[in-house]
Amino acid sequence: MIVLMGMMGSGKSSVGRMLTRRFNRLAIDLDREIERRVGLTVAEIFALHGEAYFRSLEEEALLRLAETGRPMILSLGGGAVLSQRGMAALKTKATAVIYLKASVPQLIVRLKYSRVKRPLLENTADPSGRLRELLAVRRPLYERYADFTVDTDGKRLAAVAEEIYELIEPRLSTRGGRLTEKRLVKFRASLPEGLDACLVAKPDNRAYLTGFTGSNGYALVSRNTALLLTDFRYVEQAAVEAPEFTVKDYQASLYDALQQALTEHNIQRLGFESDYITFSIYQALKEKLQAELVSQAGLVEKLRMVKDEAELASMRQAAAIAEAALRQTLPKIKVGVSEAFIALELEISLRRLGAERLPFEIIAASGPRSSLPHGRASEKLVLHGDFLTLDFGAVYNGYCSDMTRTFVVGKATDEQRRIYGIVLKAQQASLAAVKPGRLGKEVDAVAREIIAQAGYAERFGHGLGHGVGRAMHEGPSAGTKGEDALQPNMVITIEPGIYIPEWGGVRIEDMVVVTPDGCENFYSFSKELIEL
Repeated sequence: MIVLMGMMGSGKSSVGRMLTRRFNRLAIDLDREIERRVGLTVAEIFALHGEAYFRSLEEEALLRLAETGRPMILSLGGGAVLSQRGMAALKTKATAVIYLKASVPQLIVRLKYSRVKRPLLENTADPSGRLRELLAVRRPLYERYADFTVDTDGKRLAAVAEEIYELIEPRLSTRGGRLTEKRLVKFRASLPEGLDACLVAKPDNRAYLTGFTGSNGYALVSRNTALLLTDFRYVEQAAVEAPEFTVKDYQASLYDALQQALTEHNIQRLGFESDYITFSIYQALKEKLQAELVSQAGLVEKLRMVKDEAELASMRQAAAIAEAALRQTLPKIKVGVSEAFIALELEISLRRLGAERLPFEIIAASGPRSSLPHGRASEKLVLHGDFLTLDFGAVYNGYCSDMTRTFVVGKATDEQRRIYGIVLKAQQASLAAVKPGRLGKEVDAVAREIIAQAGYAERFGHGLGHGVGRAMHEGPSAGTKGEDALQPNMVITIEPGIYIPEWGGVRIEDMVVVTPDGCENFYSFSKELIEL
C-alpha cells in the first residue's frame, strides 16, 4: 500500500491515478470510497450528519482498508490524519506514506479548477484564511506520519508523480525481488570453487539475500537452486517477501528438510557461516547431514559492504529521522534534567518520526561521564557547564543510522572549546580523506595524527569509524586495522574523540557514503560547539 496525503487541492487523487499506471495498483480515493459505501456525497454527509460523523466514517474506512493488505495507492482527505488509530494502522501496513506539501496560494489555484465541493470551505468569505487554519493543525500530523515529503508548488502533477515513483520504486524492488535477484546472482558468483552450496543463517545476511524479514529461517543457495526453509508461522510471509526463493516449511525437523534438499540437488560440499553457527548446531549438522561441511565466513558480508540504491534510500531516511529527532529534543535539554530523561525524549521523537526501532541503546553522558565512550544514560542530573554527548540512531526499512554530537549545557570554558576544536579538526580532515581506493586504516591515521600532535594520542582509544547497514557495525572498518579499500557506495562512520577521565570527553560523528570523488554526508546538523 502506498499512501498519499495532504490538504485539499494538493493533487493527491490526480497523482494517485497517474501512479497506478507505473505501479500497476488500484487507486482508491478515501472520500470517494466513503461516498460509494454510504451512498451520499461528502458534502451531503456534512450537511445531514455533521463533520464528527464524517470523521467516524473516515476512521472506519482507514481501519478497514489497512486490514485488507491489498496493493493499492490510497489518497487521503486532509482531515484523515486526525484519526490516530487509522493512521497508525496504515503506517504499519504501508510501503510508504507520502505528504504532498503545497502552499496556500498553490492550493487556492488548484481548488479553483476543481468541481468537487469542499464543505470545510463553504460559507466562508476568506478561503485562504480557512486553509491556513486547517494547515496549521494538520501540517505537524502530516510531517509526523510521512516517510517522504514532496513539495508540489510550481510543479506539474505528472512531474510530482514521477518524483514519487523514483522515491518508492527502490522499496518495492527490495520487496518485489528485483534487487534480491541481483544479490543472488552476485552471491552465486562469489561461491568458492568446489563448494556446491552455502547455508545462510545469520539474520541480517538472510534478509539481505532473500528479502525475508521473519525471525526464523535458513537460506540454502547453490549455483542453480535457492531454497528458503522456515516454519509454519512464516511460510506465507516468506512467499511474499522472498519471490526469488522456493519456500519450504521444514515442519518437524530442519535437519530432515535440509538433507532432503541436499539429496534432491546433489549437494555434497556445504558451506556454513562458521562465525554465526554455534558449536552445538554445527555438531547436529555434522551428525545428521550426509555432506561435507566447509567453514565459510564473510561471503554475504563482503557483498553487503557496497550498498545498492534501495539500501542508500533507506539509510538516508534513517539519518533524516535521527537528525530531526535531535532537533526536536534539544529544546528540552536544560540544567537539572537527567541523562535518562534526555534519552527518553530522544527515543520518543525517533519513534514518532518513523523509526522502526533503535539500532542500539542511546548513549547520553554528561559532565565527567562524557569521558565514557559508551556511557549509557543514567540518573545523573545535567549541571551547568557540563559536556553532553549524545550518540544515537534510527532503524528504517531494516537499515541503521548512527550519529553523535557533543554539546555544552551552559557556558563553555576555554579548555572545553580547545578540546572540542581538536576533535572537530580531526573529524573534518578525516572526512576530506575519504576517497575510493584509500584503506580504512589510512583514513583513521589522518584523525589519529591530528589528535596525537595535540598531545592526546592515548585519549583516542577506539577506531575512527565502522561500516553501517542492516547492522550497526559491519564492514568496511575505518579503524587502525581497516584493510579494506574504500569503494563507491560503501557507508562508514567518521567519529574521532578525546576522552579524559574525571573531566569529560568529546566525540563528533557523521555517517557518509563513499562517492567516486569523495563522500556524501548523510547529515547537515551543525558541528560547531553549541551551548544549550
